[in-house]
Amino acid sequence: MAVAEAFVMAGESEATTDLGSSRVAPGYLPADLVAMVFAAFDLIIIGIGFRRVEHAPWLALGFAAYLAVLISLRWLPPPRWRLFRFLRDAHALFAIGPAYAVAGMINQVVPSGYFDDAVIGWDRALFGGHPNADLAARLPWAPLSEFLHLSYWLYLWLLPLLGFTLYLMRRYDRFRIVATTVSATFFLCQFVFVLFPVEGPYYTFPHVNAPGSIFPPLVYGTLERGAAIGTAFPSSHCATATVVAISAWRFAPRPLAVLITILTCGIVFGTVYGGFHYAIDALVGLALGLTMGKLGPVLHARLDAALRRAR
Repeated sequence: MAVAEAFVMAGESEATTDLGSSRVAPGYLPADLVAMVFAAFDLIIIGIGFRRVEHAPWLALGFAAYLAVLISLRWLPPPRWRLFRFLRDAHALFAIGPAYAVAGMINQVVPSGYFDDAVIGWDRALFGGHPNADLAARLPWAPLSEFLHLSYWLYLWLLPLLGFTLYLMRRYDRFRIVATTVSATFFLCQFVFVLFPVEGPYYTFPHVNAPGSIFPPLVYGTLERGAAIGTAFPSSHCATATVVAISAWRFAPRPLAVLITILTCGIVFGTVYGGFHYAIDALVGLALGLTMGKLGPVLHARLDAALRRAR
């Protein structure tokens, strides 16, 4: 309940935050600037490790093209159709998936190896053991396991659920705030992934056989097909889900906020219960999400004001 209460308290800060307004003139959006910074960051890392990064020429070409498109958005006329307006507002969110995959490809450019030993030591010092290895054994209840793995699997649907709701309600300015906040949160995680890569207990500990026969195998199959190695600390699942939950309390109907918060609590607990993250990964991810849930709208408002003055 403490996590849920934190979401509500963070959401209640809307009254003191300049939320911005609908943009009707050409120019950059705050999320454009966030995407530019981290596209440039990835391009620099790829350049540094050009001879060591797999598919480096194609990655460099792709990021250079994406950066060029982002720069050109300043002169793009305001889209008249809602679909094109949505794509214009949401492009930074669509970049999260590729950014996650690329982080697993470039996180051996600056460091050499992974920092799991350090994170395991933090877990041991803070929790007196390794919750990722024994939490499921201590709570071997199949319904709990199914719910936690279901929540973990539904992570990818939280942001679309909130985003489409806001767009259908024509709350475009609110959607843009969410886009800035969520993209900045994830790209901060990616910054750490690249400079401080951690494999996570799914690869360093014996595999956890959590009870349940429906959703645990579904999650394991998803991880085998789409996980990026070295992206465990902090947990971007926990960070971005927390930001989405806070944004839902701030902008969305209360029943949706309650649903997203319940799933987010399941994600934070389930990442450790299922052995996907060290406990410290989840804790730092949660802290980052709570922080960005507060600061993201402020960042958006200040960037928006600066961009309007610069027009």
